[in-house]
Formats: sequence, C-alpha cells, structure tokens
Amino acid sequence: MTSSYALGCWNALVPFEAAARNLSFTKAAKELCVTQGAISRQIKRLEDSLGVALFRGARRPGQSPSSDVGRRRNGTSLALTPAGQSFYQQVRVALDAIELGVQQLEANETPAFLTLTTLWTLGMKWLIPRIPELQQQHPDIDLRISTSERLVDLQQAQVDVALRYGTGDWPGVHSELLMHEHMIAVCTPDFLRAHGQLRFDRLDGKALLHNVERAGAWNSWLRSAGASADTLSAAQPSKGRGLRHFFMTLEAARQHLGIAIVPEFIVADDVRQGIFVLAHPHREPSAKSYYLAYPERSRTREDFHTLRTWLKEQAAAATL
Repeated sequence: MTSSYALGCWNALVPFEAAARNLSFTKAAKELCVTQGAISRQIKRLEDSLGVALFRGARRPGQSPSSDVGRRRNGTSLALTPAGQSFYQQVRVALDAIELGVQQLEANETPAFLTLTTLWTLGMKWLIPRIPELQQQHPDIDLRISTSERLVDLQQAQVDVALRYGTGDWPGVHSELLMHEHMIAVCTPDFLRAHGQLRFDRLDGKALLHNVERAGAWNSWLRSAGASADTLSAAQPSKGRGLRHFFMTLEAARQHLGIAIVPEFIVADDVRQGIFVLAHPHREPSAKSYYLAYPERSRTREDFHTLRTWLKEQAAAATL
C-alpha cells in the first residue's frame, strides 16, 4: 500500500472506529457531530479503497450503492464482517498509540508518567478509590489510567502496566499474580431484612443478579455451595436479571433489585461500610485470577517498581 493510498483512507478511520465500536451509524454520527450520511459515505469510501466489506450488508455485485447505504441506515442488524472485526482491532490499537503520542507531544518531553490500563469495574470499584492513598504515599508518581474490556497490546499502545484477568500466560509481556478471585453473593441490608438470608429451599431465580459476561456464575456458585441439581433446575438462576458489567450488577443490587454475584475484592469496601451485606457466607474460588502485566521496558523504571509494590500491598488487603 502506498502512502498516498493510505492517506486516502485516513479520514475514514475515525468514523469507521466509531461505527464499529457502537455498531451503529447513528450513534457514530452523534458522537462525531456529523450527519449519518457522512458516516455512510466515509465507510463506503473506505470499503472501496480496501476492496473488502467491513460491515454486513455491504454492496454485492448487481446491487446499487444506494440500496446498501439505505439498508445500513435503517436496519437493526449492523455487524462487522470477519475482515471488519480484524481491521477494527488494528485501527483501535493504532488510535490508542496516536492518542498517547499526542499526550507526549503536549507534555513536550519524554513521558514522566506511567500509563496503566485496566478493566472498567476493576478500575472504578477497586483502583480509582485507592488513588488518593497512592498520591499521599508516593506524590512523585504520575499515573494515567485508561479502561478497556479488550486486551490492549502493551507494546504498540505504549502502555506501562495492565491489570488483567486470566491465567497469566499472555505472550510478549511479563505477568505477576496480583490477587485470586472469589465470588460472593451480596445484597443491601434492607433487602436482607425483607427477604432473609439466601436459602436453597426458597431460591427465587428472578432475584439473582449477574454479569452477562459470566452468565454461569450463579450456577457455579450454587453448586459449589452445595445446592442440588433439583434446586438449580427449579430456580433457573441463569434467567435472572443480567447486566453488562459488575458495576452495573452492583448498582442493581444497591437499588434493592436482588442479590448480586460478584468478585469479593470489588465489593469488600462497600461491605465494610455497610452498603452491602453477605447474603450467604460461601466464597467460591474462581479458575482465573488478576495479574499485573507489563512489557520489558517497564522494568527499567523506578516509578514502575514503586507502583508495582503498592498495587500488591493493596491487593493483599482486598478481601473481607
């Protein structure tokens, strides 16, 4: 691909990323403050330049361009093709790197800050509330935090450290165990007073809140707590209210909508403060854990080692 060819595609990359992330031309247009038609034209120009369909519903031989654009504007089944999904991941990494580069240029110096990426709930419920303590103990550390549910390429995105969930075997980076995960069931004190402690002989599946990314969490927890197959079949816990993230699951529980199954560490502070209580004493160990992941270059930085030690100290105190 020549540089002029690449430049011809460049203006369409940001609209493509917004449309791919939202799976909606309408939402992408609102986000970028342009018309929906402008998004459609940019996507079509990009697809024509690349010679591949990036979204399902792309024009086929014998179909007019206008019919394709109209279908994508008005349809509700916008989705990425396999090629579009692969291209989206590459574009996202490139835009992350550009954003970081802009930050570095604005600072007009080699970055004196550390960049950390983490999962949304882990960042919101565990890391961010502890930042004031980090600033007090280590005021020289300038920590920039971003959140993402995707696996960020630490090398290409120039990220210094990541908090990841998994088994610790990611290629190209060092990883160290931060903390094991245990799943617990929590609700508000008011919900507990109204409904009593969770009991297997009167289990209401509709009151069991869960993260849709962990749809089997309740079944797994109940089995490990000793619930019978008949109890699981009758309660059908997987049909309870499902939400997109753990922080949303906790918010639903905060509104007294039921009992949330969540990792212990993200709710431990709220339990200590009396916002939530245990609906049942059982703690189920998870197969995966939380890790510090970092590229080789981070090991040369003193501030990284300070942050690493501090994170491990915080993790050691994260359980009830």
